Amino acid sequence: MKYRIDPTVLSRITSDRRRELEEALLDLEAEDDGQPPTVVVGVLPDGGLAFAVEAADGGVTAVPLPYTRVARLFREYRDVIQRLARSDLGSFGMRDFETLDYAKKLVHDEAGALLKKTLRTAASLDLAQARRLFTLTFLLSSDLPEEVIRTHRRHGVPT
Repeated sequence: MKYRIDPTVLSRITSDRRRELEEALLDLEAEDDGQPPTVVVGVLPDGGLAFAVEAADGGVTAVPLPYTRVARLFREYRDVIQRLARSDLGSFGMRDFETLDYAKKLVHDEAGALLKKTLRTAASLDLAQARRLFTLTFLLSSDLPEEVIRTHRRHGVPT
């Protein structure tokens, strides 16, 4: 499988955000074979997700995921990431960090399951792929500051 970001989305983002998206794409493609289908990720006008799954024969299946279906997951994930960023500044103890890290995993799992189910008719993803795809979609849909995104990348490990 291959992954791409819709070029119209890329044209509207900063170079710092583009770098984070490229890293998320590398994570997605690291364990995939690079063969069709290709999943193109975009954003719907309502803030939801627009997937276009391009098959080997050239056929394209559009798979929308309205904002109402992902809003809670984006919000919960954003909250956890922001709290992890604060914990990185020493605001929390190790137990708090472990609780937040677990909460992040739960949201990631639920979001991954939703993406896997949503795309099942057009592309077959395992949960690990779907979780990494959620990371990409979250980054596309998020307006978090760069320092918070960097914390997300290293999973908020306290220093």
